[in-house]
Amino acid sequence: MQQYVLCKRIALQDLHIIMAKWYVFGYSSLPKKGLTNKKKSMKSILIAAFVGLTSLAIAQTGTGTGTGTGTGTNTNTGTSVGSPNPSGNNQLNPSGQPGAVQPNSSINTSFNKEYQGASNANWSRMGDNYSVDYTWQGKTYNSTYNSAGTRLGTSMNIEQTNIPSNVSKAYQGSEYGKWNVNRVYQMTTPDNTIYYQYDLVNGDKTRTIYYDANGVMMKKRPY
Repeated sequence: MQQYVLCKRIALQDLHIIMAKWYVFGYSSLPKKGLTNKKKSMKSILIAAFVGLTSLAIAQTGTGTGTGTGTGTNTNTGTSVGSPNPSGNNQLNPSGQPGAVQPNSSINTSFNKEYQGASNANWSRMGDNYSVDYTWQGKTYNSTYNSAGTRLGTSMNIEQTNIPSNVSKAYQGSEYGKWNVNRVYQMTTPDNTIYYQYDLVNGDKTRTIYYDANGVMMKKRPY
């Protein structure tokens, strides 16, 4: 817009110069006879033309319209890597394995105190609790802790022959008695209450069921 107005002003100045030259030098070619009347006529014509062209130039300068449109484009395609998640899977576990869950200091303190010398600890989340698989005194265990660092229970894989007979009979007489037993775990709480976990398979179906020491099937996991 500013460039447009500047050009108009320059054109107007050039117009003034041209008409002034025409006014001054144009009379030299006129015959002296009738010079006065022609001067008057010429002067009137030039003045009228000058005023008209000047008005036109000013009007065109004042009616310029801006049509510029800004179209800024954001080309930032950076991605955020390693965003935090509730389980903290981008941290290291106590054994130094990458990609595992890192429990809080209360849980670590309780675990290290109860199972001194444990190795191959691999932590995971189980709802609001923390579960850890580990090796201790030559055997493999799994323990569950709450966020306050309290151990809720510990389980270990056992042979079916080590299941109490009342629990085994209860399972065989249940609706799952014909399913294949994949694994059985003995689960022990801190007050030494014992439960049994059956991991079952039937074709493409899987099921996990729990019994207490009296052979009563439980509706949910004991801890």
